[in-house]
Amino acid sequence: MEKFCPKCGKKVLKGTFCKDCSPITLEYKPLKIRLCPSNRYFYKGKWSKFKTLESLTKKLLKMHIPRKVELIQGLEQYELLNKPGLKKDLPVFVEVEGAEFEVIIYVEVTYSPNIAKSGSEYFEGILQVRNTRPDVNKYIKNLLLKEKIQINNQVHKDNSSDYYFVDKKKILKTAGKIQKNFSGSIEMNRQLFSKNRQTSKDIYRINVLITIPNYRVGDIVLLNDMPLAITGLGKENTAFNLEKEKKFTFSTNQEQPVLIEKQKSQVTKTKPRLEIFNENYESQPAKNPYDVKLKPGQKVTYVKHKKYYVLK
Repeated sequence: MEKFCPKCGKKVLKGTFCKDCSPITLEYKPLKIRLCPSNRYFYKGKWSKFKTLESLTKKLLKMHIPRKVELIQGLEQYELLNKPGLKKDLPVFVEVEGAEFEVIIYVEVTYSPNIAKSGSEYFEGILQVRNTRPDVNKYIKNLLLKEKIQINNQVHKDNSSDYYFVDKKKILKTAGKIQKNFSGSIEMNRQLFSKNRQTSKDIYRINVLITIPNYRVGDIVLLNDMPLAITGLGKENTAFNLEKEKKFTFSTNQEQPVLIEKQKSQVTKTKPRLEIFNENYESQPAKNPYDVKLKPGQKVTYVKHKKYYVLK
């Protein structure tokens, strides 16, 4: 049955009067709290565990309000442990001698040192990097330091690296920056981790997979029977079509080119047409897509796909 304040008619959740009409006043010291998604809170210079946000709210009220209060609705009404980075004044509701009051608690959701340090078990997602190499791993290491991104574990094996992120919101952003510098395809999936004790909602960890291509700027690849010289890497890769002698763009998420091996040779003649020694040391006609100035006896690099192409 709904209840209304006898003075003004406003709806009240509990008690007799609303907070504006209550003859009782409530004074309290400012309440500030830092919360960690691992069910820890920072208070009086140290981190401690708590079971539920409701029990923690009761504890805070008891420490900051000099009179007996009954909690109506506490911090459990907010999904705080899923919101790292939040800094906000949040109202909770209490009852004192039949009157309802609003109490403001300043909440900051952050990470406690025990889960931010390397080797901790707490993580919200994994960035999986496949077909990686030393220059990619070095870039990721510097990026994590520059962005102050917290990981608590990393596993490197052969050409694979896994990074365990404390904050899952940082994973896709990090993968995007890797893709912008080295190209690669990105895939993501969610994995059920647990349930929120306050709301019973499912909590998910995410796995983000980025596969680095085996080519770099300057390499020659074959895509849909087109020989391409890679000129730029990113979500959209840029290239030079050696056959048609024009620029070309493609997405690694959709298409996977094959690397063509470069070979060394020597110009045999330039007139009436360009020829080079092939792999059998026979003079073979070749295309000069970059229109490089050449002369007999000059050493060159080339690739072969149906035709021979001299590179810069």
